[in-house]
Amino acid sequence: MELAEFTRQLGQVYARGDRYGVIEQGHRALAEVPHAPELVALVLRALVDVGLGGPARELLQLRRDLDGVPGGDGLQSAVATLGHGRVRWNDRAEVFRKNAAALCGHRPELRAAVESARGLLAGIQLYRGTDGGYHISRRDPGRLREWLADLTGPLEDRQLTLPPPQRIGAVAIVGLRASPLFERAFDGTFEVFLTHSKPVFLIEPAPARFLAALHCWDFTKPLGDERVQVFVGPDAPEQIEIRLTQGANIPLPNTIINCCADPRIGEQLTAALERVTQTRANELARLEEQIERRYRGRDAAYWSERFAPPERVLGFTSRFTTMLQYSARDTLRAFEELGYATHLLIETKDHELLSPIEMCKAILDLDPVAILMLDHLRHEMPHVPANVPLLTWIQDPLPNLLCGEAGAAIGPLDFVCGYYYDQCTEKHGYPPDQFEPADMPVSTRVFHDGKPDAESERHFSCDVSFVSNASTPIDRLFESMRQQHVSADWPLLTAIYDRIRCVLAEGAYLSFHETAADLVRTVAANVGVELPDEQVEFLKTSFAFRLFDWGRRHQTLEWVGDWARRTGRSFKIYGRGWEAHPTLAEFAAGFLEHGEPLRCANHGSTLGLQLIPTGFRHQRSYELLTCGTLPLTRHCESDFNGLEIEEFQRRKSAGEEFRSAAGIFPGLERIVFSTPEEFAVLAERFLGDDEYRRTVHGELAAVVSRNYTYTAVVRKVADAFRGHVAREAAKQLSTVG
Repeated sequence: MELAEFTRQLGQVYARGDRYGVIEQGHRALAEVPHAPELVALVLRALVDVGLGGPARELLQLRRDLDGVPGGDGLQSAVATLGHGRVRWNDRAEVFRKNAAALCGHRPELRAAVESARGLLAGIQLYRGTDGGYHISRRDPGRLREWLADLTGPLEDRQLTLPPPQRIGAVAIVGLRASPLFERAFDGTFEVFLTHSKPVFLIEPAPARFLAALHCWDFTKPLGDERVQVFVGPDAPEQIEIRLTQGANIPLPNTIINCCADPRIGEQLTAALERVTQTRANELARLEEQIERRYRGRDAAYWSERFAPPERVLGFTSRFTTMLQYSARDTLRAFEELGYATHLLIETKDHELLSPIEMCKAILDLDPVAILMLDHLRHEMPHVPANVPLLTWIQDPLPNLLCGEAGAAIGPLDFVCGYYYDQCTEKHGYPPDQFEPADMPVSTRVFHDGKPDAESERHFSCDVSFVSNASTPIDRLFESMRQQHVSADWPLLTAIYDRIRCVLAEGAYLSFHETAADLVRTVAANVGVELPDEQVEFLKTSFAFRLFDWGRRHQTLEWVGDWARRTGRSFKIYGRGWEAHPTLAEFAAGFLEHGEPLRCANHGSTLGLQLIPTGFRHQRSYELLTCGTLPLTRHCESDFNGLEIEEFQRRKSAGEEFRSAAGIFPGLERIVFSTPEEFAVLAERFLGDDEYRRTVHGELAAVVSRNYTYTAVVRKVADAFRGHVAREAAKQLSTVG
């Protein structure tokens, strides 16, 4: 390219604001061209703009061809007033030490590379412009300076937008720069779904550039997080390929940001990821073929003979749930008490996702007699063999479970237990003889009334407590949920939200199984939208009832908070995010880990709140009772079969049997309230009369001990499950006969 054209194009780079691009490219060209006054002036102007006086004066000393260029004298005068711009490596040693410690804390194999910094950075100099940008360069005596890298990143990096949280995947950044880009990618991938965070891959092909960047800004937060995976060296794409091939549970990046001047590194990374994708697909196909071959001839008769202790039960669950992971753990512990061997497959890190490859390997390695899944059916998991006994425990009213497709998918070796027996069998086609109704039980191994240590007792002591991570106020929850839908749905969603707010203001009750769907249909008709049944069910479950649930909880907590302020009683709300709540923050008591911390919090509370609007028969109630704490619960019509409490009591006294909570728990009405005034009266009576409180607690806790521990429930479910498999075996034998 001719010099004039090159200078013109570099002027366009300057006009775009990329001063470093002008400096780096201009110096490289000037090293080859003996006379180029316009180019010298352009490079000097860029150096002046970013305040790099030392390199600017070097350029003037080596190039005498600025004479006659318009504005040249002014440039030379400006250069004379500038500071040098150089930063000594020792001046940034503490920043480097902190970054290195954070990185090597979980990546000790990188320690040798980090300790080589002094040798790799010998002869390389660090400069910082007045714009805050860091640059590295080197210079041989008598020659123009060679600019090696901009460690800050051009302006367009700062405007880079990442996909929204619900769509973002793992992110790969090629080239470490001391810019907001790295931290933005790190923050944007944190807890995108519950506690699941996406991994961030940092690929830096030039070790010297990587070590230099560690001197610039404080990266201790991202570098100290093990989900940030760093690969340094010319073979970095090969390193990440090996890592992702070995770690099938690590998601592959779907966003690649190339900050490296050499586009070949980005191309090599893309090719490596394509190979990993193909390798994983090949491995999965191989495992599936082995599974198909092993299980091809196994029928119900085979499983009926094996289905007994000490055979193994394999459970699949996710760590990114509030309760399911603990329910799976406790269910398998109960199977162990029955004599079975067990294994729980779950992600070990917050940045992993349980992969089909790991699931298939576990099935092949453990050869279980049964598989346990919570809130998922076999047809949702295509990698689970079709003819191995599978137990689904339904704990939540999810659209994938409460639909005709779910009922139709139940196979001969499937068995279901849990909530919603009537709805599943009567409306959605679940076979009644393959469904054992079961409440969510309590683990008495985890929750009991043993006395905590003195420090825990002091820390957790209070009059009333509530535990939940549902801390987002209803207006903010609505807005975040609305953003997950297309804008064309917003008028309907807004109308549903407005109606839910009216229901809450009226103190009305919304039944999940009955009135919630009617509300969605009515609101849709009012705004002129015709919804098919499956869409009504989806909006009821994932939108309308969730808003009602959270809104009702927060409304009740406002009542309790007002009472606590008025009376001076102690009230604690445990869980994530309450410290930021606009009206309840003063009661925030911090996040609780499930297990001993939650047990101690329960035990330390004289009264606990159970505010789930689907009713009192819930694991939360049972946990409180087994810890020695009396739960107070807001009135749910479903607990009393939709009847007024007085009418329910009259009919029960007359001998009518009920399966609802009030039919099972004697005197449930004693702990139920419907208004803030009723709560205040109830709380004061129980707090002021220990004997009465202990009497009510003892009667309710006895029911839990008898019927709702994991040992009791799992024994019943396991017997029913084995009985079903035996009946299927008998059917096969009679068919053959």
